Amino acid sequence: MAVYQSGHIVSITSVSESFPHGQYLSYAVIEYDRNIACKTLVPELFYVAHRTITAVYTNTEPKKTDHSIDGPFVILELSLQDADAPMLFDENEEGRVPRNSPPPIAAGMPSAAPDSYAVCAENRLEITQCGKITACDGTILPPVRERIATCKSHNLIADDFMQFTFEDISYNLFVPAEYSEVKTYPMVLFIPDASVLGTDPLLALYQGNGALSFASARDQALHASFVLAPVFPSSYKLKSDDGLQKATKLIDKLIRLIDYISGQYTIDQKRIYATGQSFGCITLCALNICYPKRIAASILVAGQWDALEMSSLSNKELWFITSDGDARAYPSMNAIISEMEKRGASVNRNIWNAKDSSEKLSSYAKAAAEDSCNIHYTIFENNSVVPDKEEINPISNHVNTWPAAYAIDEIRDWLFTITL
Repeated sequence: MAVYQSGHIVSITSVSESFPHGQYLSYAVIEYDRNIACKTLVPELFYVAHRTITAVYTNTEPKKTDHSIDGPFVILELSLQDADAPMLFDENEEGRVPRNSPPPIAAGMPSAAPDSYAVCAENRLEITQCGKITACDGTILPPVRERIATCKSHNLIADDFMQFTFEDISYNLFVPAEYSEVKTYPMVLFIPDASVLGTDPLLALYQGNGALSFASARDQALHASFVLAPVFPSSYKLKSDDGLQKATKLIDKLIRLIDYISGQYTIDQKRIYATGQSFGCITLCALNICYPKRIAASILVAGQWDALEMSSLSNKELWFITSDGDARAYPSMNAIISEMEKRGASVNRNIWNAKDSSEKLSSYAKAAAEDSCNIHYTIFENNSVVPDKEEINPISNHVNTWPAAYAIDEIRDWLFTITL
C-alpha cells in the first residue's frame, strides 16, 4: 500500500507535458524537507513503478531545468517511450492500449481498432527511494522502503484550460492570463479528429498539440488569445461526402457556441480563427462554406470536402496541409486547390520534408507566410511525416500529419496576421 509522505520526503508531484503526439507524463518532483546535494544523485537511487528514469537532479523550484541547483526538489525525468507515458489510451474489451503514436482512427478511413474508444489516464506515480541520499547540510537520508504515491499532479498548459458544457457540447476554454475587459482579443477555434468524439473535453487537449500549442507561453507572449477546443458527441461525426445539409446542425451549434463565448468575454469578431485535423478539418470546411464571414483565417489539416463547394472560398485566407501518402486528404486537397485557382485564387504551393530540422521548417513556413497569396498549400513529401519505426501506410500518413503541422510555430503565427 502506498503512502503520500515518509521520512524526509514531504510530497511527490507528477507532471505531464504537451508534445506533438499528445500529453505525456514526463517527470516527477520529489520535495524533501531540506536541500539535497545534486552531485550525490544517480538514477539507481530511485524506483518509479512501470517507468524508466532517464535523468535525476535537484532544483530550487519544482520544475525541470537545464542547470541543476542544489535545492529541496529532486527531479526525476522519465522516458517518453514507456508504455505508461501517454496520457491518452484506446480502451476496448481487452483493456487499455497506449497511444505511443497518434490515434489510429481517421474520419473516412477504416479503423485499426473499431471497438475501442479514447480514455484519459490518471496522472499518478508511485516512487521508492532505494538508497541513501546526502543533504547539503551533511545529513544522510536513509532509504524509504514504502511506495510513495503522487499527492499532487500538474498537466502543463492543459491545466490552464477550463471545462464547460454548451447545449450537448463539452468544451475547453483558455483565457489569456492578461485578460482585461477594456481590450479585445482574438480567439482560435480548434476541432480535433473523430477518435476523441464523446463527452470528455480533456480528450481534445491530451490527444495532440493542436489546441495546446496556441496556449503555450511562447504563443501567448506573441499573440494573447482565447483558445476554444470543443469535443462533440459521437452522433455528430461527419464524413466528407455527407454534404452541407447533414453538417448544418453541427455548424449552427458551433456558431452559437462562438456567439455565447463572445457574449461572456471581449472577443474581437474580426479576429476569430479556426484550425482542425481530419474530422476537425472536414467540419471547418463546412463551417467556412456556411459562414464565410465569421472566420478570418483557417489552418486546414489532413481533411477533405467537395472541391466545387470549397471553390466558393477562393478569396478566403486558408492554409491547407497534407501528406502525399494520405490516400484521401491529398487527392481531395489537390482537387480543391485546382478548383480554387479556376475561381481566381492566388495559391502558394510548397513541398516540405517533415523530417527536416525545426529550423529549416520554420524558415520554409516564414517565407510562405510572407507570400502575398491568400491560399497556402503545404505538402509533406515522401511519407516524411511517418516516424522511422512506424509502418508506412495511408493511415499512418494521415494521423502523423497534424503533429508535424502544429509543431511549426510560423504556421500558427500566420493566422494572427489576418483580419476580416
